[in-house]
Amino acid sequence: MSIKTSCSDNGVYPPFCELASSNDRVFAEFRRNPVYCGVVETVSYAAGRDYLERILLQSKAWSRQFSEFSKNDVVGNPLVFAYRYGLLKRKQCTFAPTTLRYIKVLADMKALFGVLDNMRIAEIGGGYGGQCAIVSRVFRPARYTIIDLEPCLRLARRYLEASGISDVTYVTIGELDEAGARPAYDLVISNYAFSELSRSVQDEFVGKVIAGASRGYFMCNFATHTWEGDQYSQHEMMELRRDARVFRESPPLSVIDREAKVALVVFGGEVIDGWVPEIGRA
Repeated sequence: MSIKTSCSDNGVYPPFCELASSNDRVFAEFRRNPVYCGVVETVSYAAGRDYLERILLQSKAWSRQFSEFSKNDVVGNPLVFAYRYGLLKRKQCTFAPTTLRYIKVLADMKALFGVLDNMRIAEIGGGYGGQCAIVSRVFRPARYTIIDLEPCLRLARRYLEASGISDVTYVTIGELDEAGARPAYDLVISNYAFSELSRSVQDEFVGKVIAGASRGYFMCNFATHTWEGDQYSQHEMMELRRDARVFRESPPLSVIDREAKVALVVFGGEVIDGWVPEIGRA
């Protein structure tokens, strides 16, 4: 009997990732498929607009990278929208809303942690590799490791290779265990994935990945997307690290995240002007 490890380990999403990774026709359109849109490509046009506003509030200089970031949407044929921005909305960019979320996460991490060059980065639940690609289009990590289910890793590998992103390591949490490896990471990223894992898998990630990391950026669904009722609570996340801080307001959270009662848990890095943690330790 198989054991469910996460919300997305639902008997439908992993097989679709496997199919998309091996079938050219499915891969060409995978980011429009209802199965994939129900798990990863979930961001609406309106939420994308909100993410865009928050990216530019971090720094208007991010707009100089929009052409490079738009390469994320060349592969997989996602639904894209034209967004206007700047003085009198005279400028325009075209993105899949999910790509704007990845850019917003990068803008947050740059504000919190500075330049990400030469960092050893681990991402828990990498989706199709979109966050990895966005990071890699600006910075050059020493190592970027995506940790996920095997079928999901196969799709991420195909997407990133098709997108020209190399030097990525793809592993399952079990493979880290088998290798007896506990590499030290400079930064661990989770866009919702950690909070949606089963408790036993969360414990594995804490021991093998999170405990020894210098910095962390975790978007967490504490109020939703939990099916066992036994996932780590906000209090327990705070107890993992004495330098942890929780943000629930704007900035840095978007309207859609606040409405969904999502929290951003950060450890390491600097406190940002205007970012007031709900609770934390100095």
